[in-house]
Amino acid sequence: MAEKHTGTNSTKFYDKILAPAGLVTARPKAEAKKHGAGRSAKRQVSELSFHSLRHTFTTWLKSAGASNALAQMIVGHDSEVVSRGYTHLSADDTADGIARLPDVARF
Repeated sequence: MAEKHTGTNSTKFYDKILAPAGLVTARPKAEAKKHGAGRSAKRQVSELSFHSLRHTFTTWLKSAGASNALAQMIVGHDSEVVSRGYTHLSADDTADGIARLPDVARF
């Protein structure tokens, strides 16, 4: 599932899944080739992308209680630092985590 070339995954996700489903406008072939024209190239930002799906999936895994190591392995991140950057926990996640702590007043 995890590949080292996420640019290829992003292009496939956009062109083979999102566009045919009518969720995004199909890009002309010339534009699709220009899309990965280096870091300095101006890029079109899409809220719906393979990249945003990785952020969401990583966050969902960790919110569901998956360990950092497990989430990192499933999503295919090379390091804990990268995996951490893909995690966006909410205030509800924090409250849920605190609620699962044992009640120390009972001891």
